Amino acid sequence: MNTDMATLTGAYVLDALSETERVAFERHMASCSDCAEEVRQFRETAAYLGRTTAVEPPEEFKQRVLSEVSHTRQESPATAERARRRGGRGVNRRASWGTRLATAAAIVGVVLAAGFGALAWNTQQELQQARADRDAAVERLVRAPDAKVATTSTGGMEAVTVMSERMDKVMFLGSGMEPAPPERVYQLWFLGDYGAESAGLLRQEPSGNMSAMTAEIPPNTRAIGITVEPAGGSEQPSTDPLLEMSMPT
Repeated sequence: MNTDMATLTGAYVLDALSETERVAFERHMASCSDCAEEVRQFRETAAYLGRTTAVEPPEEFKQRVLSEVSHTRQESPATAERARRRGGRGVNRRASWGTRLATAAAIVGVVLAAGFGALAWNTQQELQQARADRDAAVERLVRAPDAKVATTSTGGMEAVTVMSERMDKVMFLGSGMEPAPPERVYQLWFLGDYGAESAGLLRQEPSGNMSAMTAEIPPNTRAIGITVEPAGGSEQPSTDPLLEMSMPT
């Protein structure tokens, strides 16, 4: 296990890493079963112990995104047995965040939630800063002059993408999908003539709501898709897409 990368599991679940750190960590996690298991446990604990509440959105699309609020989750530390299996390195924090989508035409909101134990992320000020950074990233994308929106629905699932070519970013928000099977995750892909390139793992709540913020859209990308992959993600899709939607135009 890469010790430096192993310290990023909690921040990764919180989505508090930079884009460069996130990509590097996901590449590491794809070949590190310990980190993949720790991330899974963080999310599982948050799902059982946490709770989220969405704010009723205003009428306009952009205001629906910008008016969302966050609620903290209080999480418990890892058990001694789990720490022993990890060679003495205890799990020190729990975090999760999710999104809610009311219809395919408008985003209900982005709800951030996190709980922290001791070590790096151990103050309320740091938690508030992480939320502020995420809110600011969403706001910048939605307010971008060239922001474009695409929506789709299939099999009870509704999805929205917001894209800015100028910022080279895409935000994906979806709802209505069952939780991923045990030891599996939902992975987002850029699709084009080049094949498929990972756009990151989706953050998911027990309700089925999920989200991802991506960067560096590959040239000639025509669509994005979602597949079910082993915990930690895959370098290439290993299953057929559950959903595929064209990029906003």
